[in-house]
Amino acid sequence: MRLFGPTHEEVWKMLSADIEAEFIVKDSVFKNYEVIKKFHDWIIVLDTYNSHSRNEPVYTRVYCVFLNKSGFKFKVFGGHFNNYFPNFFDMQDIKVNYDDLSDKFIVRSNSDVAIKRFLQNNTIRELINTQLDIVLEIVSEQVCQSPAKTESTISVKIPGIIKNNEVLKELFELIGESLLEIENINNEFENLQFNNFTHFDVIKNSVKNTIFESDSYTKLSKDIIDNVNKVIDNTIHHQSHIKDAGGRDLLVRKKITNKNGTNEISYTENGNKEIKK
Repeated sequence: MRLFGPTHEEVWKMLSADIEAEFIVKDSVFKNYEVIKKFHDWIIVLDTYNSHSRNEPVYTRVYCVFLNKSGFKFKVFGGHFNNYFPNFFDMQDIKVNYDDLSDKFIVRSNSDVAIKRFLQNNTIRELINTQLDIVLEIVSEQVCQSPAKTESTISVKIPGIIKNNEVLKELFELIGESLLEIENINNEFENLQFNNFTHFDVIKNSVKNTIFESDSYTKLSKDIIDNVNKVIDNTIHHQSHIKDAGGRDLLVRKKITNKNGTNEISYTENGNKEIKK
């Protein structure tokens, strides 16, 4: 028994045997492996993904390339600042009425009808909830110079190299269940209507969500609060004090409002200048 448990290669080989998939060594020197599983008419692949950005980690990724008849796109991810802005104008934030998702994840899509139908699937929501750092998305690109033939990739990514067999099985299950649900949506909505988002609409709704609505945007709001001194010239401050019996300040309730009065953030600060919810 190894001191630090089984290796990346050993776990992925075990997984491939468990799910009746093929384990492939792409590069033994750099420990580049793949697990390939045939599922219905699709090929689902497990690999590691690196964007080659200095600030981005290596991800464990499970993905599948499929024919996306409708052009439906979405992105579901934890409310982390570095994930918020890519593809900012391709999709808009969608408010979903599921407590197990709305408090933890940001949901973006080019169709509010399709994404709400997609997330009605209890299994998909449960599998998304197993990992807070998860990114589940569809990325589309045109092939064969024909707008009628849109090839898309659906993928789920988690930071780091995952060596937990059960977590890897759940990622495969999530992609498989998602593919079946997308096929159902394509069959149900033959002419799926997409939201015609303007850039202004995307910015307006994203700012509104960030400041006012969903708990999943707490980090974004806190980033603004933490950097308030950098934008002090562009804001107006209001504050109210809560005092003890001796007249000492216990908590200070502060509000930052932009000069147009269109947006504001309220927060509470204690005597040590720590932000409290």
